[in-house]
Amino acid sequence: KVQRDILTALTTLSFLDRNKSPICMNGALTPIIDCIDESQNGTTASKLACSAIANLIEATDNMQTIFNHGCIPLLISALESESESVRRESARAIGNLAVSIEYCDRILELGASRRLMSCFQRRNSECQRFA
Repeated sequence: KVQRDILTALTTLSFLDRNKSPICMNGALTPIIDCIDESQNGTTASKLACSAIANLIEATDNMQTIFNHGCIPLLISALESESESVRRESARAIGNLAVSIEYCDRILELGASRRLMSCFQRRNSECQRFA
């Protein structure tokens, strides 16, 4: 319960531009990434973690740090979640990173294209938009 409350607070804080770099640089990134795995943490934590990562990636200064923390394979795996909200937020995080040409090839090399296409083919317009 406490972990989920903290994750909720970090996700909310990550919406504000001024908080994006401090969250990444002050030790919160690893615990957020650790919550992406839905099988270990549950759907709510996974959705919040994917949402926080999507928000944090919007700050270009954070892209390299987030990529180097190895969360992209976890986000790609989250695209196969039964939860529409987890799929949507993981697709949003991957899409936010893919806006930088530097990361497009790396994301594809990690196998995102097949899973993004699967997400795109679902009938959910939010998931389709981010895929």
